[in-house]
Amino acid sequence: MLKKIGWLLSVIVLSGGNLYASSITFDFSGSTALDGTDGNIRTFTVGAVSVKTSAFSRDKSTGVWSEAFLGSFLGGLGVTDNSEGAGTNDHTVDNIGRDNYVLFEFSEKVVVGSAFLGVVVDDSDLTAWIGTKTDPFTNHQTLSDAFLASLGFTESNLTADTIPRTADLNAGNLLGNVLIIAAYTEDTTPEDQFEIQTLTINDTQGAEVPEPASLALLGVGLAGVAGLRRRRRAKFTSSKNR
Repeated sequence: MLKKIGWLLSVIVLSGGNLYASSITFDFSGSTALDGTDGNIRTFTVGAVSVKTSAFSRDKSTGVWSEAFLGSFLGGLGVTDNSEGAGTNDHTVDNIGRDNYVLFEFSEKVVVGSAFLGVVVDDSDLTAWIGTKTDPFTNHQTLSDAFLASLGFTESNLTADTIPRTADLNAGNLLGNVLIIAAYTEDTTPEDQFEIQTLTINDTQGAEVPEPASLALLGVGLAGVAGLRRRRRAKFTSSKNR
């Protein structure tokens, strides 16, 4: 009990009262070719956290999934699927013709905070999924309708902006080691095209926020310690008066 209370106190003290660790930001900008081998994987590391990124696309009419080429451009990560070539804007994450998806597989559980879209063409509505799988950084996952459903959490980030922007993600601060970002998949007039330049992580598994039950335990424990000290003090005073 006292050991756990001490650990919880150290978390609060070391974080200055803020139970979240300092954020880290992945920068995905680069200068690769516009097209290449479908199914390629790009790895990025910041401090002790690494992420593997890859791309997929889904045919809107048939629902068939395919691997796609993931490029790293000046504006960030972009997708060239098998219906596209290396032409202008064909290397963005888009929902024109086919829906494009970027898969992020982390080396540990993280709390994703936001993504900066360094290039935007027409619009940048997006859909995101967050979940946890068994060591996806080592065991590369393949996207499918069933896989998306298994993650358990999805959200949409909609905007009227037509310029590069920060997209706030994960309003519930969920912890997971899998993130997927796609051009808005429910768009009835698809025109979303963007590149993912940076991704900010607000927390990692190594600084996991204590559960509410643990915080309650902290309060009970502190009250217990205070009570124990009062009893000892009263006992000591009583013995002196004898």
